[in-house]
Amino acid sequence: MVEKKDLETGDPELECIWKPMELPTLPKSLTLEEKKYLLAVERGDMGNVKRILQKAHRIKHIDVNCVDSLGRGSLTLAIDGENLEMVELLVVMGVETKDALLQAINAEFVEAVELLLEHEELIHKDGEPYSWQKVDPNIAMFTPDVTPLMLAAHKNNYEIIKILLDRGATLPDPHDVKCGCEECIRESTEDSLRHSLARLNEYRALASPSLIALSSTDPILTAFELSWELRNLAFAEQESKAEYLVLRRQAQLFAVDLLDQSRSSKELAIILNHDPDQPAFVDGDHMKLARLELAIDFKQKKFVAHPNIQQLLASIWYEGVPGFRRKTAIEKVMIICRVALLFPFYCTLYMIAPNCPTGKLVRKPFMKFLIHASSYLFFLLILILVSQRAEVQAIQLFGPEWMVKELEKELLKQRGNRPTYLEIVVVVYVLGFIWEETQEIYIEGIRSYLRNMWNFIDFTRNSLYVAVTVLRVAAYFQQTSEIERDPQTKFIPREKWDAFDPQLIAEGLFAAANIFSALKLVHLFSINPYLGPLQISLGRMVIDIVKFFFIYSLVLFAFACDVFLKAFLNKMDEEQHGVRHAIGAPIATTRLAEQALVGIPPRTAKFTIDEWVLSNDSRCRNAEDQQQLADRILAESKRVKDETAERAEILKATSDKLLKERIGDVDFNKRELQIQREYICSELEALGVYKTRLLECLTSFENACDICRKCLILRDGRLGIDLVVDEVEAVLKQEIETIKGGQILLKKVLEQLQEQMRRLRSTRYLLDRDLQYKQAAIDIDKQNLSLKSTDLCLSIYEGYANLDPANISAEEYNNYSSSNILAAAKEVNSARPIRMYVDTLLKQVVDDLWHAYNRCNHAFLKRIDETRGAKTKLEGMHVETAQKIADMQSNITLLQKALSDREGNTALAHTRLGKRAQRIGAELVRDPTGQALYYECAMLRRSTEQLQQMLFEATASLRYLLQTQIQLEEDINVKMNTLKIDEVDCMTLRETINYHVF
Repeated sequence: MVEKKDLETGDPELECIWKPMELPTLPKSLTLEEKKYLLAVERGDMGNVKRILQKAHRIKHIDVNCVDSLGRGSLTLAIDGENLEMVELLVVMGVETKDALLQAINAEFVEAVELLLEHEELIHKDGEPYSWQKVDPNIAMFTPDVTPLMLAAHKNNYEIIKILLDRGATLPDPHDVKCGCEECIRESTEDSLRHSLARLNEYRALASPSLIALSSTDPILTAFELSWELRNLAFAEQESKAEYLVLRRQAQLFAVDLLDQSRSSKELAIILNHDPDQPAFVDGDHMKLARLELAIDFKQKKFVAHPNIQQLLASIWYEGVPGFRRKTAIEKVMIICRVALLFPFYCTLYMIAPNCPTGKLVRKPFMKFLIHASSYLFFLLILILVSQRAEVQAIQLFGPEWMVKELEKELLKQRGNRPTYLEIVVVVYVLGFIWEETQEIYIEGIRSYLRNMWNFIDFTRNSLYVAVTVLRVAAYFQQTSEIERDPQTKFIPREKWDAFDPQLIAEGLFAAANIFSALKLVHLFSINPYLGPLQISLGRMVIDIVKFFFIYSLVLFAFACDVFLKAFLNKMDEEQHGVRHAIGAPIATTRLAEQALVGIPPRTAKFTIDEWVLSNDSRCRNAEDQQQLADRILAESKRVKDETAERAEILKATSDKLLKERIGDVDFNKRELQIQREYICSELEALGVYKTRLLECLTSFENACDICRKCLILRDGRLGIDLVVDEVEAVLKQEIETIKGGQILLKKVLEQLQEQMRRLRSTRYLLDRDLQYKQAAIDIDKQNLSLKSTDLCLSIYEGYANLDPANISAEEYNNYSSSNILAAAKEVNSARPIRMYVDTLLKQVVDDLWHAYNRCNHAFLKRIDETRGAKTKLEGMHVETAQKIADMQSNITLLQKALSDREGNTALAHTRLGKRAQRIGAELVRDPTGQALYYECAMLRRSTEQLQQMLFEATASLRYLLQTQIQLEEDINVKMNTLKIDEVDCMTLRETINYHVF
């Protein structure tokens, strides 16, 4: 076999055998002008790039589509530097885009993607491949199956995906992994690895959350179906199982993130009850939870276990017993015991009147669970009573004497017994179980029924009980016929029955059915937060337990075969020779055989003459050979000495040349690093100024926010009716929100600026370290260049091969220096937009704050004018009220004087009437004078009453006027207090607010 190391020696006989593989075309070396061109593009030097491109169009002195040693063209460098102006210039000047669109998408340069898409629409012709499809696959960065939309989906860039979808980009559905079409067969035959990677790339794109959100009308359903498909792919392609499982988790997490966006129970109910084939869910409808059932079918565990869903399910679960979880443990036990004891009543009432309040309560999930669990526990109790023959024990303990004697006679009868009442109850329960399983199959379908492993236990239990019933019926008829033929057969002891008697088999199956019935009780443990996870863990361990049992059975079977063979051989020895061997005796250990020494003849006491002659001849021949070898060594030594001296001179000259070239290269890289370091220092200084501006702005905003809060606090000191939620308060709160919004924006941009400064400092540190290393390398190489072979400071080391610990190739070194320069340039280019963004943001925020400030001041002035107007109006009303009070007091005085006058007139009239009443005899006549006096008294009384009424009303009006005067004075004081707060206190504080761009 020919090895590569043999070919490296240059043996001409082997050169015809080894033929190097055909390699892809490598980038050609760059000229000095092309290097300057690419370096100018990388640095963002628009002037030089434009000048070079214009000159290239005139005289073609460079290739504008040239690439460096890493395969990066000018467009790639501009995209890496995120220089949109440079990208636009290169595209306009006719530089081939090639796969620049894919590079821009990979760098997530949105503006460049839009620009390149517009350019592609202009230059593309129908029927021709796109620019990125024309690149040689051997040198392309991306595989041919990668499209722009697929790459954008890999990056999960929402903006780019939306741009591509708006322009009509599509992502076809991948073929099924078991697809047998001609295309899949051809691709798999040509290159199975590329075919698998292409499918993986397609599914990696399909699993993009942004693509699903933008392209799917039902993102949650799409995430479920994609997750299930990826699960099947993970099992179908074991080589890429880890990648497919990661994508499956990504799709599941997307569905969970969508669920996080629900803000109310109504929204969550609409999501979980959505069914494309059914009308939209309306609040108040019965919750079918179709989407949740679909999530369970697709095994979306994180979706089902989401806290929002669990909260909704808990509210539905405990709907029949509100507040159950907040009750004490004793109250919970009391509720459960009440339902457990009354479950026959609930079941009967539900069958009779399902639409009554209690019947509707029984339909609630929690009540249904409690009733079902209570019924099943009662069934297990019946099984225990049947197994323990509880009827017999009850009669023996509590029955009368005649019943005990009848029982003893009945117990002597071993065969032909009828089923007991408890066994009939068991049969009724079994019929109910069978009906329940049949209904479940009819409603959910056989496939869903078989998917639940607990249904297999139920089916086995029901089948065993049916077999027990059939065997018991067959045994009853068989034993009855036997008793009719021979009555003594009913007293046959069980020990003498046939081993395959139907009743014995039925009793064995009944015991097995009881085991499965008790095993179903484990299913109820899943509701417990401690036993439930243990049950799930046990279910996960079933496969491992089966595997271990298989290995155990295999070892046990092998051991059994060996023991059987040993016993068989022992039996044969015993039959033939009468020798017995104990099975299991320890096996004897093997021993190593002894080998004899050969090839060493016995040594005699003396040598022979022939041996003596042979020894002398051999010594002479050895001496001649050594002399000839010494002559050859002397000649060879002289030749080697001359060649060594000549080679040493050549090697020294070569080393000196290489040292000079190396010093020049390192010095060039050092100058480039120093230039980038200066850029970084200047950018850091500029960013420091911007940081100071942001901090000062934040301080001023905080002061303004404090002033607005103080204004709110001062305005809370308004009194009476003026303590109103007016426009000023609303505008003040809006101004505070505006200030807080501006602070949030400035804090975010401050964090970005600080992060950029940190990255710049980190890059500067790397540059300083690289400069230090390069300066040390230059000093060492210069010192080495100045050394001569005659210097006294030279040393020779043993093991010189370990003196050069370099483990970095020249290409890696160049890449390291270039990467440092590129990283520095990229960070500098990234810092400039931040400063522009800070300027724009500060101006916009300050303008918004001034707008809010002016609007608030306008509201203050408007409110002050309204308050001053109200105060002026109240003062006018106060003056008028005071005048009215004075008038009313004068009126009351006049009324009192009139009343006093009327009292004299009334007394006069009454005195006259009294005097006239003293007339005697016929003189006591009702003459006109008397009538006039009567009329005068009545009119005076009426006048007095009117005056008293007016005096009362005047007094009441005066009292109300005085109260109104007091209220007006209080309102005026309130208005004065409000004016002092708004006009003096608040406006004085607000005059200290000063928003400006620092």
